[in-house]
Amino acid sequence: MDVHNESMEKMDDIYTLKGDLQKIYSDTNRKNINREEVLTAIEGLDSADNLMMDWMHKFNPPDSSNKVERQNYLESELIKIKRVRDLTNETITKAKELLEMKK
Repeated sequence: MDVHNESMEKMDDIYTLKGDLQKIYSDTNRKNINREEVLTAIEGLDSADNLMMDWMHKFNPPDSSNKVERQNYLESELIKIKRVRDLTNETITKAKELLEMKK
């Protein structure tokens, strides 16, 4: 759950960055932007958010009566949530870099 909590703390960043990128994308007066690049960054943030929500909705560890089954389940979920964390970190970094370039 530590990996999950670490990623959840960044969900506000995702929403804020997405909003900032959407403003840039919709600003028709800006001529120096690559709209595809901005859209790709927005889609990346959406993917990270959706992956987290999907993981949380599907997370359902078996009861503790079968310890081997529970351990196997938790180990497989750890791999999945680490992918969520990595995608979250990657998309946030890319979005921040893009926003820095567009200032």
